[in-house]
Amino acid sequence: MPLPITRVPKNLMWLDKVLKDFVDRSLELKGYGFGALDEINSLNLEYPYLWVNPTRTRILANDRTVKSGYSIIDCELEIIVADKLRSDKLNEVETISDVNEILMSLIAEISQDPYYTKTNVSLVDDIEIENEWEENDDIVNRVKATFTLRWPFSYKYCGEPVSGITYSSP
Repeated sequence: MPLPITRVPKNLMWLDKVLKDFVDRSLELKGYGFGALDEINSLNLEYPYLWVNPTRTRILANDRTVKSGYSIIDCELEIIVADKLRSDKLNEVETISDVNEILMSLIAEISQDPYYTKTNVSLVDDIEIENEWEENDDIVNRVKATFTLRWPFSYKYCGEPVSGITYSSP
């Protein structure tokens, strides 16, 4: 099912759905998690898996032509793709190659797919991919990358879950 293209404000719930959709459409990924890194081993994830840890959100005020002064949201994500090593470790090179390929496919989709263009979502800055060998208690090879997604700030004060400000005229 394709994701809807809307003007509704995008938030972490939207981001979770977008990345879960990528995993669901993937021919290789089997597991998915969204949250703090210390939760990875507490879940029974199938391999290979994609893990998303949103680490920081910034609302930028670089466009003063917008009424509120805020026009952009930057969300920094730590993305991990991991695959299980066999006990004899004969698949060591294969697993690190496969998880690199999966992560690069995700980056290519976000940077090139028309869905992201139409919703004004983009990647910001360079992306460094770190290989990690035999990580976690599960003995996995994984790649880790931190990247920043940018999308328009489209929140309006009247749409938020608060009551209006009461005031009296002078």
